[in-house]
Formats: sequence, structure tokens, C-alpha cells
Amino acid sequence: MVFSHSLRFKIMLVTIIASVASILVILVITPHMVENRFIEQAKNRHFQNFTQALLEFKKSSENWNTREGAIKYYQSRFQPDRHNRRQIAPKRPPAHLRGLDSGRPDFSSPLASDNLRFVLTNPAGFVVLPFYHYQAGQLINQNELSEAEPLVHRGELLGYALASGDIKLSEKDNTYLQTLTDSLLISALIAVLFASSIGYLLTRSIQTRLKRLIRATQNLADNPNPSDLKMPGKDEISLLANQFDQMSARLTDQFNELENSHQIISEQARSLEKLSYTDELTELANRRYFNDAFETLLKEARVAHTDLSLILCDIDHFKKVNDEYSHQIGDQVLKQVAQILQSSIREDDIAARIGGEELVILMPKTDKQTALQAAGRIRNNIETYPWHKIALGLTITMSSGVASLNDEAAQVSCNILFKRADARLYTAKSAGRNQVCG
Repeated sequence: MVFSHSLRFKIMLVTIIASVASILVILVITPHMVENRFIEQAKNRHFQNFTQALLEFKKSSENWNTREGAIKYYQSRFQPDRHNRRQIAPKRPPAHLRGLDSGRPDFSSPLASDNLRFVLTNPAGFVVLPFYHYQAGQLINQNELSEAEPLVHRGELLGYALASGDIKLSEKDNTYLQTLTDSLLISALIAVLFASSIGYLLTRSIQTRLKRLIRATQNLADNPNPSDLKMPGKDEISLLANQFDQMSARLTDQFNELENSHQIISEQARSLEKLSYTDELTELANRRYFNDAFETLLKEARVAHTDLSLILCDIDHFKKVNDEYSHQIGDQVLKQVAQILQSSIREDDIAARIGGEELVILMPKTDKQTALQAAGRIRNNIETYPWHKIALGLTITMSSGVASLNDEAAQVSCNILFKRADARLYTAKSAGRNQVCG
């Protein structure tokens, strides 16, 4: 598994990115918020001074909220000290004031900062502290008044302050902001290291358990009885492992059932195959199997220039056995004769039942003389068997006809060879039965 594509790497990467993103957001927002807070505090200090000055004049004036009161405040408050105060270069006027006047104030004020100028009015909107194009006693319009800051003392409106320019931070404030920024950068680095460590520790267990789960799924195809994962817990991986264990158990049961079914089907197939070429009563080969085997063995004998012999057997007076002793006894006789034949031939020889009491033996790589000896041995074994164990007074004999490929090997076919053995069987039966003719 490529590390860059692993779940562990992705979780750690997401953890680090989330931590860095959070710190960066704080790093961007916090200094700005602190700076605005400093500016707000500085502005509030100015407003407090304005409010206090206006409150003092209001107490000493009866027509404070009029144009005459505004001019009187200006003359009494600022004009006496006009030539004694330090001249301060005006700032550029606000956008809505540009172009209306030259922008140069007629006086400077101790209530103004280096970069910030205020136009003060009484509650009615008459200017008491002018700057730029404004004159003492001038009435400002409602749009400008709506942008001004109200100066209130204990719920009472004392006037308005219309600000223009910026408030510069002090050296102490700038030092504080720089320290704050440095602290946030260090915090970001610590957060990245901490997030990496936490991510590594958190994903270590996840990766271990995922590897176990992956190996288990890979081995499931090769091992029909895999061991259980047994992962305790309530997280998703534990639940997935438990589901895998249940699925594995079900697959194992199904596999065992399929194995059992396959075994049963195989046994049934073998049974059907056996039934297709086996005589049900004697358990010898049936006529279909005999015909196929006869064709195959004859072709092999011709190619290899070897012998092939055929012994055609018939139980003597078998109809009399059925008539006198019953068909059940006749079936027992056939079974016993089949056992005698099967025990009297070689492993490569084929014994088959091709008719009611008619039996045949195929003997590959066997010449006629050897086949005659085998037929004689079989005839003797049947004659000397204690048939009285099946039925009292029962005797059984067998006649056989033998034919071999070496009689006329070049032209003999299965049909010709079978007819030749059948003719010799007929000769043996005509000669008195219980004998072999070849």
C-alpha cells in the first residue's frame, strides 16, 4: 500500500491541515481585532473628552442647543488660545467632504489626535468645533449627521462627533501586537507538532486493525475456515470487523454445506455412472459397457498386434431353475455365477451380463489357448460349487464358446468375433452342455 494513499496518512494530513488552518485564521483575525479594539478605545477616550467638555459648557450656557450657543462655545473654548497652540497639518478630508473647500482648518485643537480630526456639533447639529470647510455655528445636513457618533451622558444627548482620518497606534500598542503575532506563530508550530503526534498515535491502532482486516479479506478466498478477527470496541472498524466475522462464519457454513452437497452429488454421479454401465442384479458390466469396451480393446489389439479373446457363457437349463425353484432362486444363481466369474478372471479382464443367463468375458492380450484354459477353469468352478446351499438338490453347469482375434486378425470385427464365439457356444450346448468349445 502506497503511504501517500493510506488512511493513516490522510487522517494525519487532515489533522495537521485543520490545526494549521485554525491557527492561520486566528493569526489573521486576532491582530486585526486587537488593533480595532485599540483604535476603538482611543476613539472612546476622545469621545469621553468631548463629552466632558460639552457637558461643562452646557451647564454654564442657557442656549446650548442653538446656533448662537454653538458659536459662543467655539469662541469661548478655542479662539483665545488659537495663536498659542501648535499648528497641526490637516489630514485629507473624507470623501463626502472633498472638493467643498480648500480642506485647511482655521484652527487646531488639543482634542484632536495627530491623524484624526473631529467636527463636533450640539444636539441640534450646529458646529461647535469646525474643521476643513466647516464654520462655527454651521448646520450640517442629515446625511452627515447620520454618520456622526452621538455623544451621550447618562442617557442625555450632548452632541455629535463627525470623525475624519486615522488613529495611529502607540509604540506600546505596536509592540504588543508584534508579541501577539510571534506568540501565534509559535503556537502554530507547536499545534502542528502536537497534531502530528496525536494523529500518529490515533492512527496507529487504526492502521494495525485495518491491516488485520485487509489480510483477513485477502486470505478469505484461500482459506475456507479463517480465524475470527475479534476486535472489541464500538468504533466503525470494530463494527466492520464484527460484520466480517459474521460474514466469514456464514461463508464457512455455506462452504461446508457446498462441500457436503458436492460430496453427495459426486457420490450420486458415481452411482449414476456405475448404473449406466453396471448390471443391477449381478453387478457385472452391462451390454452397453461391453460393446464400448469390445470396440476399444479390438482397436488397441490391432494397433499393437496383440491377441484378444472372447468367452461367451450360458448357464445350462436356467429356465428350468426358474420354473422349478422360482425366479428368486434364479436371481441368486445369477449372482453367484457372477461372483465365480469375477473371482476367476484377471484384473484387466472384463466380465459382463449381456442377456438373461448369457454372460461374456473379454480377455485382452490373451491367445485362444489361454482363453480355453480360463473357460475350463470357470466351468469347473461353477460345476463344483455347493449349490445346495441356495436350494436343496440344485445343480448348475455352464457351457462356453471361445473365439480369438488371432484366428483371422486382419479382417475380424467385433460382430464377426462375437458370432464366432456364439456359434461355438451353440456347438458346446449341442454336444451335451457343461463343456467348452473353441
